[in-house]
Amino acid sequence: MKEIEGIWQQDFHIRAYQCDPYGFARPIVLADMLQDAAGNHAIHRGFGFHDMLAKGQLWVLSRMEIEFLKFPKWREHVRVKSWVKNYQRSFSHRDFEIFNDDGECIVKATTLWVIIDHQTRRPGLIGDTADRMPAFPEKHGIEQSPQRVPKVEVEQPFQFHVRYGDIDLNNHVNNTRYLQWAIDNLDKSIWQKHQISKLTVNYLAETKLENQVSVHSVGQKSEGNFIAHSTIINNSLGKSCCQVETCWKPFKKELVSTL
Repeated sequence: MKEIEGIWQQDFHIRAYQCDPYGFARPIVLADMLQDAAGNHAIHRGFGFHDMLAKGQLWVLSRMEIEFLKFPKWREHVRVKSWVKNYQRSFSHRDFEIFNDDGECIVKATTLWVIIDHQTRRPGLIGDTADRMPAFPEKHGIEQSPQRVPKVEVEQPFQFHVRYGDIDLNNHVNNTRYLQWAIDNLDKSIWQKHQISKLTVNYLAETKLENQVSVHSVGQKSEGNFIAHSTIINNSLGKSCCQVETCWKPFKKELVSTL
């Protein structure tokens, strides 16, 4: 991994345990790669997790949108490219592209990050952090900022308690766990007959160990595709913590891997 003219580049290898039953990397795996690349770029420039914690601040992901143009398969290599697009008072946009071995862009993404105070959890100021990293306002993974996802509720949501495997070093549920919960709550016929083409996530509040959560999901067909909306509610706090929209397109026969 390295930075070239302000653009972070990091290579990954798709392993068997990261794949779905068809041999494609799961969407959560690719989202994890984006998070990993963003974190390493921040460390490289001196404002990673420990650097920010020493100043009493943290970066938190507020919104994310990913477009999946093509999914890499087991044993393939991919390269993630990432850069900061802009800075605002407390916010920063960071974009991404993922390329396969043929140099083809297969994933595009844009994210919105917020600096918060470690103790109060309220927005802080970016300050001199912006001086440590060049921004590329004209370079886009996805041009528009991640959109707002509507809230949904159903009478019988899936409910459970947050467990050890859900939390990260910030002692709260990791960003991509919410995506997994939302996808897992869909009927299996969706992922058996479709492949995800786009997801949008709004992160609204923290969820911690042993909190009870409920996942509310609704979906509908749209021009041959399937669109699902999920709202994850922290029942222990009585408020929404995450809202997710996933768009699914029918599998093309030539895409289905034969392992």
